[in-house]
Amino acid sequence: MGKFYVNFSVKSSDSQQVATVLRDAGRVAIVSPPQVGYVVVYDEETDRQALFSIIQVGTLLSESVNVPVLAVLNHDDRILRYWLFEKGAIVDAYDSRPDYFNKFFLDLNEEDDDEMKDMDTNQISRAEKLKDCLKLNLDLVKTKKILRNKYPSEITRHQAFATELELPDWSVGVGYYDVPKLQKTIANTKSINSKAQEFIYIKNG
Repeated sequence: MGKFYVNFSVKSSDSQQVATVLRDAGRVAIVSPPQVGYVVVYDEETDRQALFSIIQVGTLLSESVNVPVLAVLNHDDRILRYWLFEKGAIVDAYDSRPDYFNKFFLDLNEEDDDEMKDMDTNQISRAEKLKDCLKLNLDLVKTKKILRNKYPSEITRHQAFATELELPDWSVGVGYYDVPKLQKTIANTKSINSKAQEFIYIKNG
């Protein structure tokens, strides 16, 4: 069985601010320490691959923290999806296999459909939008090839994509329930100081 995970790379180094936004919204989530100008959010509900919740959290974070947010979903290493949020709106989206679930993904119900049709129609990534929104010096040709070419698994594509976008190491292969294992790995890495091991756990209710 392949990997299943969802996470959000938030273009901010203020993990406390991100945690406060999630806490105030009643989310159950984990916020990573800052790395390379990002913090990564792992939300319990979205880790079930609930599309509507992914849209909710991405919208919330990009609007409340007022920074770009990149949400990524890996489904069984067969499908990689992302949504790029800016100021509370989706500005780019990508699906490596848009035909796999007949466009609508996993657990959409009828009451969600109208909203999702408007939000999730762009299946072709615009690498230019990633470059402009995330303020990156991207090689657009290379980025488009990463998103278009075939890979042995989608986590391999995600790793190449994250490297090209200079995203945190722990944005790849990690969902909500993977964080404790990640923390143990970090603790065993002598080059990372103890401060970097501080993940913020948000428990509501």
